[in-house]
Amino acid sequence: MPPPPPEQRWTNLSCGLLTILAGGTVYSYGAYSNGLKENLGLSQAQLEYAALSANVGNYIGVAGFFYDRFGAVASVRFGCLLIGFGYGAQWLLMARGGGVFGPGDATGLLCVCCFIWGHGSGYLDCAAIGTGVASFPRRRGAVVGLLKSLYGLASSMVVLLCAYWTSSTGFVAALALLAFALPAGASLKMKDAAPAPDDSDADDAAAVTKAAARLWPRRHAESFVDCAFLEIVLTNHDMLL
Repeated sequence: MPPPPPEQRWTNLSCGLLTILAGGTVYSYGAYSNGLKENLGLSQAQLEYAALSANVGNYIGVAGFFYDRFGAVASVRFGCLLIGFGYGAQWLLMARGGGVFGPGDATGLLCVCCFIWGHGSGYLDCAAIGTGVASFPRRRGAVVGLLKSLYGLASSMVVLLCAYWTSSTGFVAALALLAFALPAGASLKMKDAAPAPDDSDADDAAAVTKAAARLWPRRHAESFVDCAFLEIVLTNHDMLL
C-alpha cells in the first residue's frame, strides 16, 4: 500500500484526533458513577466491578490484531458501533432498569455494558495511533504524544461541556451520541495508510552478514560457491523463516 499524499496525511491526523477524543470518554466514568449507584441501588464494590469490566474490555488487546487484519477504517467503524451500543445500553439501564432489576442483576448487566464500551474504545485508540504513525513515519513521537494527550484529556473536556449541564442519565446519553458520531464521521474521510517504503524496517543483521559475504576471499572455487550460497540464503531469509 503506498503512503498517503500530504493532504491525506493531515486529514488522517484530524480524523484520528476526533476518533481518539471519542475513545477517551471512557475515563469519564467517575462523573456519572454516583448516578449509577443511586438509580440502580448499587454498592461501591459493585461500581468498582463495572469499572474493572471496562478496563478489561479496553486493554484486552484484540483491537491490534483486528487493525492489522482489516485496517484503520474498519477498526474505527467497528469501534464506534461497540462504544455507541455500550453507552446506549448503559443509558437504557440507568433510565429504566432501576425498577426492573435488583442490584445483583443490574450489576451483571452494567458490567456487560462497560465491557462493550471499553472494548470499543480500544479499537478507536488503536486505529487513531496506527494511522497517525503510518501517515507521519518521521514524526512518530510527536504524533503519538499528541494523540495520547487528547486521549487522556478527552474525559475532562467532555465533562466540562456536558456533565454540569445535564443529569447523570442525560450525560450517558450524550456520551452515546458523541462517542458514536465523532468516529463514524471521521471514518468517512480517513484512509488506510502504510509507512513510506524508505521508512520500512531493515534487517541490519542480514545486511551486515551480506556485506561480509561480499568481502569473503574468493580465490578458491569452493569459497566462491559458499559465498554465492550464503548470499542466496540471506537475500531470501524472510521467505525461509
